[in-house]
Amino acid sequence: MGPVPDSNYDWLGELPLPPGSPDLRMGTRGIDEADWLPTDHKTEEELVRRSRLLVEHPQFAQMLPGHEQPLAELLSLVEHDRGSELRIGPVVPEVRSELSNLAVTVPEDVLLMVRNDAHWFLAGGVLLFPDQWKLTDKIGRSLAAIHEPTDAYDELLESKVDHFFDRLAVGRLVQRRNWFIHDEATYFLDGKLGARGLIDAADVANLCIRSERQTLRRLPESDAIVFTVKTQFAPFEQVQARPEVSAQMVEFLQAASPRSLANKAAAGRVGAVIDYLSMG
Repeated sequence: MGPVPDSNYDWLGELPLPPGSPDLRMGTRGIDEADWLPTDHKTEEELVRRSRLLVEHPQFAQMLPGHEQPLAELLSLVEHDRGSELRIGPVVPEVRSELSNLAVTVPEDVLLMVRNDAHWFLAGGVLLFPDQWKLTDKIGRSLAAIHEPTDAYDELLESKVDHFFDRLAVGRLVQRRNWFIHDEATYFLDGKLGARGLIDAADVANLCIRSERQTLRRLPESDAIVFTVKTQFAPFEQVQARPEVSAQMVEFLQAASPRSLANKAAAGRVGAVIDYLSMG
């Protein structure tokens, strides 16, 4: 008998595995406000983890001066979403602030994008579950500069993303997902992943999918855009346990360009992953 699907990983059915060209695309869809900041079986554990990381890395919760209005709007939205009693994790007094409270109220990382005369830029926020980047390296930079490490972003997505941000209407919430192949479920990954060697199909069971559920919404008063990132992990056996998802991922990987495989951290082991998923 193969692995049994665990409902805690039903979000695997949301992975962007479209037919056709698998290179970069936005892949957004509308969501209800009630689905903006969901909780799950990992929430308590993640809030404790975020509290510890905040004590160790307080610089990863910061705002540029002059952006108090969008921050106040954001905090009001979160308070409304969570109710009058916010779920605050343990934070030591010396790092307690409105922003650090936000960091341990929700398990998502929360970032604020602001428009100036030239472009959208990162005004600040909270990034405690980074995937190979740091808030301190990107704060104050434009969307294009933030995405510089992403191969072909300027060619395939830059104009689409800028246009999307400009046209996002107040009251419309959207979600998108990405996914990558990781060796282990490491939430705090602020440096580049090392090179990976070839592996056999049997070893794929030890890998995991790292996925970010990202949402965007415009703030009505400041016109800033809130960008949330919910980090989730699933063992590969849970992909294999879902025949439809497994088949779509195999199709995706078979059609993927070398650039797309590199972006997914699948280069050099795609054959082993396909073999493993095909065994289900």
